[in-house]
Order: sequence, then C-alpha cells, then structure tokens
Amino acid sequence: MPGKAFAILTILASCAVARAWSQIAFVTNERGNLDIAVASDDGRSYTMLTTSNDHEAAPAWAPDGASLTYTANSHGNIDIYRMAADAGSVVQLTESPDQDAESSWSPDGSRIAFSSDRTGTRDVWVMSADGGDVRQLTTHAAIDWCPTWSPDGSEIAFTSTRGGVESVMVMGADGSDLRFLAGAPYSCADPAWSPNGRWIAFRGAADANHEVCVVSAEGGPVSNISAHPAGDHEPAWSPNGAEIAFTSDRDGDMAIYVMNATGNGTARRMTPEGIVAWAPTWAGGPEPFAIQARDRHVTTWGAIRAR
Repeated sequence: MPGKAFAILTILASCAVARAWSQIAFVTNERGNLDIAVASDDGRSYTMLTTSNDHEAAPAWAPDGASLTYTANSHGNIDIYRMAADAGSVVQLTESPDQDAESSWSPDGSRIAFSSDRTGTRDVWVMSADGGDVRQLTTHAAIDWCPTWSPDGSEIAFTSTRGGVESVMVMGADGSDLRFLAGAPYSCADPAWSPNGRWIAFRGAADANHEVCVVSAEGGPVSNISAHPAGDHEPAWSPNGAEIAFTSDRDGDMAIYVMNATGNGTARRMTPEGIVAWAPTWAGGPEPFAIQARDRHVTTWGAIRAR
C-alpha cells in the first residue's frame, strides 16, 4: 500500500484547529457479555451505559449527542435500539426477525442508515429516527454493510464485497450514483468521513496487517497513517477533525487509541489496561453533558478534550 501522501497530510494538518469537548463511547466485554461504555475525561476510567445480560454493541451517537443507537440481541436476534443519553430511556427501532446492525445517523438527525439481511443478503437500508419509513438502498448479491453518512448528508459510504474483496464504496443518500473508492487489490472496510467531508478514513490491509488509512472522498492515493505492525481498525474522527480514535491490539489486548489525524506523533491509549475495548464512536459538543446508564444513576463526567 502506498506510503503517506504529502499533499493529503498537509491538508489534513490544516484541520487541527481549536480543540472541542467530546466523549468516546465503545464496546467492552468486561462483564462477560458485550456492553457499551463511555470513557472519562482522561481516558483511563469509564462508565457503563448498558448493564443488562444482553449483548449490546455497535454504538453510534446522534448528531446532537442527546442519544445514541446500538445493537442488542434482547429478543433472540440482533435489532437496533435508541437510548437517550440524558435519561437512559430505551426504544427498539427495528423488529425484523433477521439481523439489523451498524447504524449511522444522518447529519440532521432525521434518518438512520443501517445494514440488514432481511431480504436474504446483507444490504444497506435507511429508516427515520423513530424507526419508521424503512427503505432498502442497495440490492446487490454481494454483502454491503457498515454505512456512514457524509457530513452534508448527500452521500453514504459503506463496505462491500462486490469487488471480490472488502472495498469502500460511496453512493448518493438515495442509493444512486454508486462509485468505488478504495479496495482491490487491498482489503478495505470500516469507512468514516472526516468532519469537513473531504476525507474518508478506513481500515486497509495490503497483507495480514490492518492499518488506519485515509483517502480523498473523491478518490485518489491512499495514505497509511497508523503504520504500525499491530492490527489497527475501526477509525472514528474527532468532532473537529484533528484526531482519529481507532481500535488496536498493539499493547497485547484490544483497546481504543487516539492519534493525530495526520498520523504524526505517538498514538495514546484511551481505555484502561485490563479491559478489552473496541468500536469507538466520538460524540461532539461544546460542553460536557450528563448520561444516565441503564439501571444506573445519573452521572456527570468531564469530557474527553482532544489534545
């Protein structure tokens, strides 16, 4: 895979403006099943958002930070749920007997893209924020999953196997104008748009090693920005575009790390040692806000400041 592209890194560096307050939610199996937690201000402590005996995973913050969606197997199959961040109330959004997963909010908070195999093959679907008006966007025989909205709401990037290997594709928000972005001969997945909409980070693998890579949203050369012998994947941009959170096993166990969006400097671990953590999702906002975990009391934490 090509090395760091100087032009890409130069423009990315221009995104490193004033830091914003934000929080990172992630998945952990600390209690023996999958739960969702949120990291504290220093990244070395965390608070559980879910504490049931179900498997809860794939968190995705709403644009306003007031709620988040996630998947759970509460009824024997995987469905998408919405949890209020300030009150902890939970609403089931999908009730298909098949598997619904990997939700992503539109920038205006009105719609949610997700993947589902309800027609026999995993495709990208979209629904309103209350779970209604469900529509299928992709209809290919290959597997399409992991959708993510562009910041202006006009496009959706997703992972697909239609090229014979995991690839990053982009389409219009209505499913039109499909185009290839990154993939063969490399395996590419887990796309994430930069806040300014100019770049897409993803997990790329030229061999058995996974890296966090960046490519222009219009296509072009791929830049490997994590460049580490460990496996790095599931990138998530900070709200101001200055940093990228990602999952890595570089310390021997799966954990959440944060690095400069240019790839320069040293990545710092944001989840404590002793727990397994993955699937980071970064919520933005000008001030810290309170979250009440399910079956827990209201707790207010300092937020993660992108340093």
